[in-house]
Amino acid sequence: MKLFKKLTAFVLCGVMTAGGLFIYNSYGEQTLRVGLERYYMDVSSVHTSNSSLNIAYSGGSIDLDSSSGFTFEPAGGSFGERTGFKTLDEALSAGGQAVYDEQGWCSYNGTGTVSSASETAKEQLASDTEEDAAEITTEQINNSSAVSSYTLSDKAVRISYDGGSFIINYSPVTLSSSSGVIDLGEMSYRGKIEITSSGGLLDTVNILTMDQYLYGVVPSEVYAEWPDEALKAQAVAARTYAQYHIGKHSGYDLCDHTHCQQYSGYTKEEASTNRAVDETSGVIAYYNGKPINSVYYDCDGGYTLSAEEVWGSDIPYLQSTPDPYELNARKWERTFTLSEIGALVKANGSDVGNVTNVSITKKRGDILAEEVVITGTKGSIDIKGQDIKTFFRQDEENLWSRCFTISGSSAPANNIYVEASDGNAKELGVNVVSAVSSGGEVTVLDDINLVLRGKNGDVVLSPDGGRVTEAADSIVISGAGWGHGVGMSQCGAYGMASQGYNYKDILKYYYKGIEVK
Repeated sequence: MKLFKKLTAFVLCGVMTAGGLFIYNSYGEQTLRVGLERYYMDVSSVHTSNSSLNIAYSGGSIDLDSSSGFTFEPAGGSFGERTGFKTLDEALSAGGQAVYDEQGWCSYNGTGTVSSASETAKEQLASDTEEDAAEITTEQINNSSAVSSYTLSDKAVRISYDGGSFIINYSPVTLSSSSGVIDLGEMSYRGKIEITSSGGLLDTVNILTMDQYLYGVVPSEVYAEWPDEALKAQAVAARTYAQYHIGKHSGYDLCDHTHCQQYSGYTKEEASTNRAVDETSGVIAYYNGKPINSVYYDCDGGYTLSAEEVWGSDIPYLQSTPDPYELNARKWERTFTLSEIGALVKANGSDVGNVTNVSITKKRGDILAEEVVITGTKGSIDIKGQDIKTFFRQDEENLWSRCFTISGSSAPANNIYVEASDGNAKELGVNVVSAVSSGGEVTVLDDINLVLRGKNGDVVLSPDGGRVTEAADSIVISGAGWGHGVGMSQCGAYGMASQGYNYKDILKYYYKGIEVK
């Protein structure tokens, strides 16, 4: 946003909005806290392969080099005698466990046992004069007598590197590198990494600017090879979504997977998607002057859905609309036997007997299924709206969209076979089935199903152009679309960009009545 760029440099500030507290760094850039839940949350250790790090903590910061990188782990335990030092190097040279706590840099010895404070002080600190040594010894005696046994807090973090190890007693610790990138092995990230110890495990948060965050989001959500305008539309949608959802989690603003937005850090960055972020920097989609909830998804199959029918909230800019632009929409199929359909009916509290037919009876725009009727030997039920997706659940998955057709999967049979007592089958050619009334009137049954009930179950016969054929024993639901279907279709954005639309055109098509600026 232009407002962000006008903020005075070198001033830390926050602005409260409907989306939460926006934090800015010293250059007036908005910063985000992203919880790295996929790989680095609730873990026993975190390792960075960076050879140089700045490690900041509550009392200051320190620059360290290590050819083998740095390992961070929760720390615990009790220690005896403590001695105050001015620097980490002094604490390490004392030979005990170097710890930074409320007393500053200290060296703790043993596991709760206390040796002679005066002798330990003389051994730990070399002094230029006996007078200085006496002063230091007295201070250390006082410190050691005040706390004979010292226990680390549950927030303590141990940091191991080429130079040994030390403990920061009160996390978080914040890591930064002169390269601007922190390499955590599985993933690398721009900005800073914050590590907090709690309950014997570590939590990791990435602190970075909005655009740095988007560098890792856009190529995680769409293909970097897509047209530039589609990439820009995704960049603005992702920026607006982040702006709207700041503070969604406790302790950080957003997480790094699809619960918020897929974020893969520096590891996933591409030149084309970075350019799309840069060329739309600060651009947000608004409705009535406020950032919108710019939800998006893979593809809809031909028709978007409204927020009201999916989530029960009527949102003016998230309305259902035809989508003729999708290219390469994901296609899928589900096959159900009629007995499986019957079981689903019973699982939903109804019983239509043996299922004889499943059909779409109402559509929106001849694409989107609005109503499906299931007919059986005991009656029928109708399924409407979003209930259609959940009704036809298979392998613990709902239908991926409501843009689908229904067809039978078995070939029609024009004949019925009966088995004689001698075990031989006799073919009965059945072309027309008629009913004879008590008065002798013959009526051709050409618009209803005929059910032959035998000891092994029912055979359903269906009219087909004046003939009778065996009904399919299963149905195939063939559909297109993937995702909740509300807001912007990513495949639709690709299609619109391929037809020459710009990113603002794309956003305004999928989000109704918005401004993009």
